[in-house]
Amino acid sequence: MKPRCYHLVFGLVVFSMAWLAFVDSASADLVAYWPLDGDATATVGTSGTLIDGPIAAADRNGLPGGALAFDGISQYVEVPGGGGIDGMYVGTISMWVNWSGVQDADCCGGTFGSVLARQEDGVFSNNVVSLSGNDPATAGVTWRSSGAGIPPIIGTTAVGDGTWRHIAVTFQPDIVGGCELFVDGVSQGTGLGDALSISPITPLAIGAWSAAGSGYSTSRIDDVAVFDDLLSPTQIGELAAQTKTPLDVGSGTTPAPLPIRGVVATASTELIEGFNRIAANTTDGVGRTTIIPNGNAGQIDGMWLSNGTFRQPNDTDPEITFDLGELFYVDEMVLYNYNEWHASVDLLTRGVNEVDIYTSGDGVTFDWLSTESFAKGTGDANNPGQSVLLGGLEARYIKLDILSNHGDTNQFAGLNEVDFYGRVVPEPSTLSLLFCATLGLLVLGARRRRRAA
Repeated sequence: MKPRCYHLVFGLVVFSMAWLAFVDSASADLVAYWPLDGDATATVGTSGTLIDGPIAAADRNGLPGGALAFDGISQYVEVPGGGGIDGMYVGTISMWVNWSGVQDADCCGGTFGSVLARQEDGVFSNNVVSLSGNDPATAGVTWRSSGAGIPPIIGTTAVGDGTWRHIAVTFQPDIVGGCELFVDGVSQGTGLGDALSISPITPLAIGAWSAAGSGYSTSRIDDVAVFDDLLSPTQIGELAAQTKTPLDVGSGTTPAPLPIRGVVATASTELIEGFNRIAANTTDGVGRTTIIPNGNAGQIDGMWLSNGTFRQPNDTDPEITFDLGELFYVDEMVLYNYNEWHASVDLLTRGVNEVDIYTSGDGVTFDWLSTESFAKGTGDANNPGQSVLLGGLEARYIKLDILSNHGDTNQFAGLNEVDFYGRVVPEPSTLSLLFCATLGLLVLGARRRRRAA
């Protein structure tokens, strides 16, 4: 290779490293972004489909074709898989909206002109952004993280008829004031919200509360973005002032650690007939404070128990594996040991004692992580979780190979609950992949030129 080719390739490598570092730092938390420049193509995340023909319209800066217009009758954008919001624990939504004219009434809660929602009829309503009245000249923006009742946040700023407004919501569930609504960078109040539902089959609607929500906006919408962390009021103000875009506003903050929801547990055996001590009981959220008094087999209340030598097939080497659903940086595991109390027999000895912990990304190849010991359950409601710090390791599957219990002669192994905390491993951004592909082609071209020389 000639010296100038070396210089070219070296320069490209250095530039690519700097570029990828910039992309990672600038948009690591951006999981979905639809500019809505006359279509529903996603710059980040999954592209949507135009339902009933929303049309291109001028955006907030007067650029023709820079936004989408919705007719308030049946038009909206549908994004499969929930548009990155499905099951999201904390996050930020940012969008520009211009409501005009009388708005269509939603199904429920006294709201109108919905511009964002997920609706699975008879199951849930999530992330609903609407107006408090049918006249934009006097109505404020409303937010519901979950449910179809009266919104927990009703904004006091009238959005105005035919006026562009920047709308942003930050949300985290089950915390007083965990949700906050902003209009043009100004807080409209805070409220309590439930966690968003997990349902990959339920799409995100932009421009409407579709299906049984039955609410459609007469509006223009531009630059819809979803982040998987909490943007600060300053960052939201930058988006509203247009000094930043979703691509360069930077990462927000994430409460640490975050509970990982939707975990599926499977075990080598489960004591089922007459007991129903199944593996799924360890991830149902029930077992943290559960007690079974006097060994009552009918009160299952969230516990798993292996067969041991009590029932066929015998299980003298029990295992339980947890599928987190996708790759996570796993920070912590909290284990609540078996907690079945009996007046005359110590059933707490069924709880796990020494355990080998293995991790895997694919569920096939597992790597040993550590050997841990866990204290016996307490037999009362004060059965504290026992923490194992995992240091942000990357895994989808966590397997517990149970080496011993606390002395039970039937060789049972049991658990009440196991919780995991962490953060989803982000997929490489489209820009990063495109740049890497381009760099690869350039390097390949340089090698071919060398051979030709």
